[in-house]
Amino acid sequence: MDPRVPISTDNIYKFQATFGLVIIITAFVLFVLNNQHANQSIISNLEKLLVIDESAKQAEEHEKLYKRQIDVAVSNRTHYTYVIGVILAIGILVSWSGFTRWSKQVQPFHDDILRLEKEKLELEVAALRNQAGSDSPNTGEKSTAS
Repeated sequence: MDPRVPISTDNIYKFQATFGLVIIITAFVLFVLNNQHANQSIISNLEKLLVIDESAKQAEEHEKLYKRQIDVAVSNRTHYTYVIGVILAIGILVSWSGFTRWSKQVQPFHDDILRLEKEKLELEVAALRNQAGSDSPNTGEKSTAS
């Protein structure tokens, strides 16, 4: 089964960097969902507060309940924002660490390998051209036999 999203697993640092990016994206999505949920709860309770009949004793209890729900929603939003901020910071740290290690420790090694492979191929091509030139009967030289 082929994965739809290719995951880089050829190097641990590259995997670490991409995993950090996934954490960062997840944190941003959680920020949006957290604010959306808290705002929805606050607006819902505010609408209920506006509808309350203020003459009844039961209305006073409902008003306290709705105000408490609003306070809880605001408190939860603030708490979750801090938690998601920590997750975002961890994602940034993991990603930065992976990219840094990959670019400083692994990538120069791969660059050297590619440079050496290129030099090797150039030498092989030059040798093949020299061999092909010496094997051909018409090398462009004039025969000196008399």
